[in-house]
Amino acid sequence: MSASEHDRVKRYVAEILTCYGVTVREEEWIGDRRVDVVGYYGGKTICVEVSKTSDLAKELDSVSRCDIGFVVWLKPYARPVHNIDSIWIVLPEEFEDILRPLLGIDIGK
Repeated sequence: MSASEHDRVKRYVAEILTCYGVTVREEEWIGDRRVDVVGYYGGKTICVEVSKTSDLAKELDSVSRCDIGFVVWLKPYARPVHNIDSIWIVLPEEFEDILRPLLGIDIGK
């Protein structure tokens, strides 16, 4: 994975979160793990890892430390289960549509 792809998707995630009023920090430490993007909204913590080469178990462990977790999947092959408890494994283009209802935001489609 090129660093630019990871950074581009990380910026995209941070921008979407910010757009919905989430306070965002990149490369934030949660316990003993550094998480790509961490958001704070309405008393909840949202963790997002952007993943292409890392082990999925490691990414899941990192985001499981938050109230809501996402692994944004950049791998060129099939992804695993779409969600596990309060953790969603999503493609970049799915992130916003799954995020909105979790934040209680209705755009009135």
